Amino acid sequence: MTSAAARQDQSGCLIAAAGLYWLSLVDFVTAGTALVMPMLPIGIGAGMPWGLMDGLSVSVVPKERAGMASGIFSTTRVAGEGIALAIATAILAALAHIRIAGLVQDTSPEVHARIAEAAQRMTTGDMARAAHTLPEVGRHALSTSYADAFTSLLHVLMVITMLAAFATFAFLSKMPPQDDDTDATRW
Repeated sequence: MTSAAARQDQSGCLIAAAGLYWLSLVDFVTAGTALVMPMLPIGIGAGMPWGLMDGLSVSVVPKERAGMASGIFSTTRVAGEGIALAIATAILAALAHIRIAGLVQDTSPEVHARIAEAAQRMTTGDMARAAHTLPEVGRHALSTSYADAFTSLLHVLMVITMLAAFATFAFLSKMPPQDDDTDATRW
């Protein structure tokens, strides 16, 4: 990977992190179309390194194995995205649970179980069922708790994305420059 490609990969991560920060500033309770604009830099930034990584995955193997390398890389990427999504959802559920628990004074096991169920329902987008599970909290308080939890998740994701950008810079900038003509004739 050339240093220009490493910079593009790093730039993509930083653009996505800026979009995550911008999205964290949006008032989720009253927002509508205001959510769309911050999502654009997130998507653009996340998409910038994709082609580079695809090219890198097939450039390090002989041409006759390029299809296999591409398939393995694509499978690994999709599996990684699934795992990342599951982890982010679990973090969101935990943050929502913490926010809701702060609203309820009763700490009995029965109420604690309802708080956990409400947090899970909110995380999956079922606000009506979450409000039905915890009627003593109120729908607006639940919405606000979810918005606060989501904002905290965005901050966590922003930090992770920035760390990825710095790791990309640290590891890939130390690679010796490669002559593209030599690589093309070698295989």
